[in-house]
Amino acid sequence: MRKLGFVAMVIMALAAAAGAPRPRFVPPGEVVAPIEGVAFSPDSRTLAGASWDNSVILWDAAGGARLRTLGGHESAVNSVAWRPDGRALVSASNDRTLMEWDTASGERRRTFTGHLDGVTSVVYSPDGRLLASGSMDRTVILWNVATGERRRTLAGHAKGVTCVAFSPDGRSLASASWDETVIVWDVASGAQRRTINGHHAPVSSVAFSPDGRLLATGSADRTVILWDMARGERLRAFEGHTDAVTSVAFSPDGRFLATGSEDDNAIEWDAATGELLHTLVGHTKGVTSVAFSGDGNTLAAGSRDGRVILWDAASGAPQRVVTGKSSGVVGPSAWRRP
Repeated sequence: MRKLGFVAMVIMALAAAAGAPRPRFVPPGEVVAPIEGVAFSPDSRTLAGASWDNSVILWDAAGGARLRTLGGHESAVNSVAWRPDGRALVSASNDRTLMEWDTASGERRRTFTGHLDGVTSVVYSPDGRLLASGSMDRTVILWNVATGERRRTLAGHAKGVTCVAFSPDGRSLASASWDETVIVWDVASGAQRRTINGHHAPVSSVAFSPDGRLLATGSADRTVILWDMARGERLRAFEGHTDAVTSVAFSPDGRFLATGSEDDNAIEWDAATGELLHTLVGHTKGVTSVAFSGDGNTLAAGSRDGRVILWDAASGAPQRVVTGKSSGVVGPSAWRRP
């Protein structure tokens, strides 16, 4: 699931400590702004990217053409998510707001305000009726999509929230935090069901398996841990990255787990055995986000180098690279097997 990249978390934490506003951060020499989050439309035809140039970019997933740019935020966009019916998407920004967009017209439908600090992550509930957003203000807010009203504020983390994810049945919500924990919440009541401890650095990302039985967490401690949700027990750790893990995502059938890292690479794993299947090399800066297409055929990896590389999920072969300004086919030298 989409998370807040480790470098982005550091920048935001330092700004908060200094009481400073959050200007858009673009590393020196970059031609295009970092892509902080990626998400496929439910039909797998469109790819959305959350950009640190304050916009959301939509690309044709098959051809790579840039379809539309959604502008309206006043600061960097950290996360983007599609409504389950594909008719809308929502973006989360350092400007402390969420914006919902009509995907057919590109018009902004609604702005959600209520967080007191940058919003790092956003996701729709499986039925599309709720939004959950996590923020550096240490809270998670549940929103009524139809009215835009705040339904509930979930407070329990000691530091900023980096990622949120609904369980497939919509009854539970997991939130990851800079405080090195994950909290699992009851959506109906807002009660804390469980606090998960096990990482030794900020937890940047969290994702439920498609059947809801497993939870994957990624951390700045360079590891990914798989948890049994029924018992709250640690099943296994995935170790292979050489820098902070920034993002985790299950394939739609639950067989594979993808991870992104500040080591500039994405890795595809066998979720059942923990075997490293493919190391996906091609980015020149940290990978901030990974996402599978709805059909499971394609894996997208967004990066601080301003590019998104699309990979064949079965073979690990590169298919295409897209950026905020252009797109093209990736050469075979851009990838390797383990």
